[in-house]
Amino acid sequence: MVKFWQFIFEYCKEDSSCVYGWLLIGVTGLLLVLICGFFIMRRLSRRE
Repeated sequence: MVKFWQFIFEYCKEDSSCVYGWLLIGVTGLLLVLICGFFIMRRLSRRE
């Protein structure tokens, strides 16, 4: 995880707005995956 942040900082050349943009994309993507997984689990449990 630390190497990921080092890569982001080097990629953005320590520009904070760029880092926050990537952080926002990462958090949004994670939320989407969790929400989709939740709905899939509900559908699967309903079929039984």
